[in-house]
Amino acid sequence: MCANAVFADIGTELSTAPGKFVAAINRKDVPAIRNYLHAPLDYRELWFADADCRRRFASAAQLDQGDLDAFAKCLATLHVERSTRSALGPYDIALTYDAGLEFEADFGFRRETGTSLHSIGFLARRGQTDASPTIMPGALESLRIAGTPLVQPDDTARAQLDAELPKLYRREAYAWLKVCMDDVGRVMSAKPRAASSRKASEAFVAGLHDWRFKPFMLNGRAMPFCSLVRLSYPARDNSHEELPFEPIVETEPMLVWMDELEPLRLMGDVRIKPPPEHVTVRHDPALRYLGPLEHQLDEQLAKQPHTRWLSGVFHVCIDVAGHVSSVSSHRGTGDSAYDAEIIKQISDWTYDPYLVDGNPIAVCTEAVISSGPLTAAANVLSE
Repeated sequence: MCANAVFADIGTELSTAPGKFVAAINRKDVPAIRNYLHAPLDYRELWFADADCRRRFASAAQLDQGDLDAFAKCLATLHVERSTRSALGPYDIALTYDAGLEFEADFGFRRETGTSLHSIGFLARRGQTDASPTIMPGALESLRIAGTPLVQPDDTARAQLDAELPKLYRREAYAWLKVCMDDVGRVMSAKPRAASSRKASEAFVAGLHDWRFKPFMLNGRAMPFCSLVRLSYPARDNSHEELPFEPIVETEPMLVWMDELEPLRLMGDVRIKPPPEHVTVRHDPALRYLGPLEHQLDEQLAKQPHTRWLSGVFHVCIDVAGHVSSVSSHRGTGDSAYDAEIIKQISDWTYDPYLVDGNPIAVCTEAVISSGPLTAAANVLSE
């Protein structure tokens, strides 16, 4: 089979996998569900009405081969629908089920197993202590008894945000907050997950002081719960927004845009070339999951107008001194050697400290690295 056909088949299979997976769950087709499950599977916790499933899959874990038959049967007990919010990746899907619970499933391609589910679990979950169920904004609003979802910053914060607006995408200040409530509906925490600026996140967190909700009930029992909400200034409906990149580690700082860090750069370059012996182009973006297949690559692909460049997203954290404290692959390029080179070079980046009110703080960002033009990579975060 020629490379073009191989690439097209993989791209089609990946893009249709989320929909087929949902259909298999809803028709309770355990073998079809099981076909998408391969170890290791990153399980980030779900809630099951079935008591045996709740006991077996009570907490987040890496599921191994011995767990997958039972997990497929438990997934078949659910009835799921697509969330009103889109997941960021082309092969991810945000879903909702009982009482407005919201979770995300992420698909990818592995050479040894083909298209498979890479991770599944509650939306915006970080770490073992971040275990409360996540619910849709619509479900959250159905429980509201005080406060407004259209949070208005106070006069001082508005003046600060007005000064930022001309520099912001869509002239809009925003913050994604994971807001968590106790079992009687009181707000216990509001943690920024992404924001247009630190001032924006602080302004919106302060605006939640009067939020109150009725208890969230599952199986007749009131439970602590969370929701990932997007607040914006000027205020508008955010219920259909594309979900943000999510850092994995619970204690990480808030995400900031790479654009905010570029003026502070002292060393390093986002233009990182792949090793010359590795494939540097792909005909379909699905191939970021594929890895190098030089023996099947048609050399003419590089000359075709629809060629796609290798690209990946890397999670980078910077300490108070401006040094990279950690870097990891959020979505790899599909070429492990290229990913390793990217991580190596990013580790040497240095910046002037990121300041808030004159004080240096640690921040994290998502760096989009591409073997092609920078404009193609930049569009991933701005679309």
